[in-house]
Amino acid sequence: MGTSISQPSPDNSNWRRVFACYQDSNLPIKRIVNEIWKASENEATSISSMMKTKDLYNCYKIVDTAQSLEKATEMFNAALLKDINNSVVVEFAKRALSISYQYKSPSQEWKKIVFSEITKYFASRDTSGFLNNNNRNKNINELIKFKHEISNNVINVVGLGKENIKTLEDWVSFVDSSIKKLKG
Repeated sequence: MGTSISQPSPDNSNWRRVFACYQDSNLPIKRIVNEIWKASENEATSISSMMKTKDLYNCYKIVDTAQSLEKATEMFNAALLKDINNSVVVEFAKRALSISYQYKSPSQEWKKIVFSEITKYFASRDTSGFLNNNNRNKNINELIKFKHEISNNVINVVGLGKENIKTLEDWVSFVDSSIKKLKG
């Protein structure tokens, strides 16, 4: 039987600004999202470099053309097996894929949801360590609401762009412009 261990963000100057956001209830959600994306872009391997891959672009293309969740999942898994690629970002793309088919326009939703899932990952790996009366979130209910607000902010910010993605270069441009907006 295995266990799941949370891997927190490193305690360095890159992430300390984010940690401060989890403590100060006066900071707006937008600022917290800005700091999360600034920190994630300052890692040795930036999150954008993991997102600007053929795998994520292929997932977008599949969601844009597949008529059902089942077909999209089958096509994406086949593409991953063919190239034998996987990463944490690909896992978020898979999660976004399944969520996006709950909407009328899955590919438009997928673009927003994948950014939201990545942001929630960064927040989730640290926020439990800031859950007490001395921090922004005092209890689990507040923390759940906080993560929901973060997710909604990301979806709204990324959703502002109406980019038409037809090529890998378009995808890379979309990722860059979205992250620029998320960083503030």
